[in-house]
Amino acid sequence: MKDFWNNRYADDGFAYGTLPNRFLQSQQQRLKPDLKVLLPGDGEGRNGVWLAGLGLEVTSIDYSEVGIAKINRLAAEHQLSINTRCADLTTMDWPVDEFDLLVAIFIHFPSNVRNTMHDRFIAALKPEGQLILEAYDKRQLDYGTGGPPIEDMLYTKNQLDEDFKDHNILHNEHLITDIHEGKYHDGKSSVLRFVVEKVPGPS
Repeated sequence: MKDFWNNRYADDGFAYGTLPNRFLQSQQQRLKPDLKVLLPGDGEGRNGVWLAGLGLEVTSIDYSEVGIAKINRLAAEHQLSINTRCADLTTMDWPVDEFDLLVAIFIHFPSNVRNTMHDRFIAALKPEGQLILEAYDKRQLDYGTGGPPIEDMLYTKNQLDEDFKDHNILHNEHLITDIHEGKYHDGKSSVLRFVVEKVPGPS
């Protein structure tokens, strides 16, 4: 899998463009300066760099060394500072109660690890921290305009409700919309847009 992403990011250009994700942009009321934000699977850094430009303290993680190098390059071009880490999200040691926000844009896990990874997303947040997520819905297979072509790695609205049922779900929407993010996310798409707030556990 690391080789797949290294190859995808090997071109001088940016596979998914350099502009931030549109749903993330729409959540700007949640993006206050100096908040600590974690971006697992940040790819080549388009979302992390945009958030750093808003004054957030950004940590971007990706499995691809090539992607990490491009995150650092893009940040330097914008004269911004970002913390970067190259790691496999499924095996790394995850932070706990550390971040105000976690942004997960088009990160897809197979069903045998999806719930565990979503638990780690929540665990990384401080109490009342928020997760902003966009992912492809299973109906994306009918469009073929982006995302993994494997049904088991695509999500449903009900799965997200179930995975985060112990927390405060603020937004969970399925929609068909046009996505234009570089050459690999391009065209009419079936997506899920989701925001959840971490409910503090018992003290």
